[in-house]
Amino acid sequence: MAGVSPAELAPGFVEVLHQLGLIVTSTTSTSGPGGVTVAHHDTLGTGKGTTAPHPGFPTDLQPQLTAFLSQVEGRSVITETLYDQRDTRCSELRKLGIRVQQTGPHLSITGRRLPTSGTVNPQEIRCAAAMLVLAAAGTHTTTLIDQGHLARGYADFLSKLRQLGFDTQPTE
Repeated sequence: MAGVSPAELAPGFVEVLHQLGLIVTSTTSTSGPGGVTVAHHDTLGTGKGTTAPHPGFPTDLQPQLTAFLSQVEGRSVITETLYDQRDTRCSELRKLGIRVQQTGPHLSITGRRLPTSGTVNPQEIRCAAAMLVLAAAGTHTTTLIDQGHLARGYADFLSKLRQLGFDTQPTE
């Protein structure tokens, strides 16, 4: 990520990434702003995250982390302490074959499960972003019925996805 330093990331989020075995480092560039690089050495482990106010693990990143954790071997748990309605992505994840179970404020994600083909209809921006994280992990076609969430939240988003190698095709 260009133009961002690790110090700008919520420490609670970086802690969850470290639990998983990811290494977050600062990068420098002579041609532009520095940034953040995320890498790993070995197999990723499971994670546990509990949302908290800043500087803790942000509740807004929980859906994307849920999708990511579905690709990690084993069982991970996310606990939501701030909002009781942050579960809109669970039914959409299940449409793609992901094993996620909600019990009260706890989400249990059993990975490693590659997504299957399917059509999802995210009800908010975080869920839409989570579906894209999951689509990136798969080899099947994911049809995202976006009701303007991504366009509202991210400037020129389809173009950026194409730059990353996504095949974005509008559907009727």
